[in-house]
Amino acid sequence: MLLTVIRYAVFAVLVLCTLAALGSWLVRTRRVNPFKPLGRFLKQSSEPLIRPVEARVYRWVGIR
Repeated sequence: MLLTVIRYAVFAVLVLCTLAALGSWLVRTRRVNPFKPLGRFLKQSSEPLIRPVEARVYRWVGIR
């Protein structure tokens, strides 16, 4: 029972991160206008999840 709950929780986190990455990508590639309400919503909701990952990647790889 507990293992099933943990699996669903991990799956939900994975789906959330995937949606955040997709939303960020859509706004950054300007497939969604960043100045319209949908673009602002995607940017606001994905930025807190993407920013820590970007910071770690920049520290690990370095800015070239």
